[in-house]
Amino acid sequence: IIDKKTNKCNRLLEWSICFAYECNGFLKPCLDSQGEAIVIDEPINPFVHSSPPKPKQKLSVHTVPPDSTDVHGITDDFLFGNDEGEKGRPKLEYCAPNFSTVYDCVRSLFSEPVLKSGDIPIILVLHNAKFDIGFLNHECETWELPLIESIFSVVDTLKLAEKVFRKAELNGSYSLDSLYEYGKEKYPELINHID
Repeated sequence: IIDKKTNKCNRLLEWSICFAYECNGFLKPCLDSQGEAIVIDEPINPFVHSSPPKPKQKLSVHTVPPDSTDVHGITDDFLFGNDEGEKGRPKLEYCAPNFSTVYDCVRSLFSEPVLKSGDIPIILVLHNAKFDIGFLNHECETWELPLIESIFSVVDTLKLAEKVFRKAELNGSYSLDSLYEYGKEKYPELINHID
């Protein structure tokens, strides 16, 4: 999370969630009435504060580093709705909300009594969960919000893949792309092709 060049905290810039349910041992996407997968894909603007900045925010980067923009295409102007991002990101019609706003919206989705009771587990499935949870929890601490594990149980598909597969089976990589390609080749009947 600490940028080695600037010694400042990098910040979360986007939170994407695909909702799914377990069916016969497989995760199936939740679909809306048009048959489309239900997803949240919300950019997060760490440079907008709804309250005075906390000490961690003061230690944060004050602009999106160019080397990270090369990876995800998010720029300062994109987050403020002033311009398109890079890598085909269309211009936002609004200034992206801060993490606290997005976090509250996500939490509200899981506020039904049946979900709060724990009778239906709410599981966050991540590939390399340690990295993602580190970023999410850093934002939670910055905004003085409950940590992610207070809402979700966490499953790390990277750790699962390392237990199930030899690296050589996956062309030397445990990446999601390698796992997808392996599944397409070995179990084509179980993979929906979305190339």
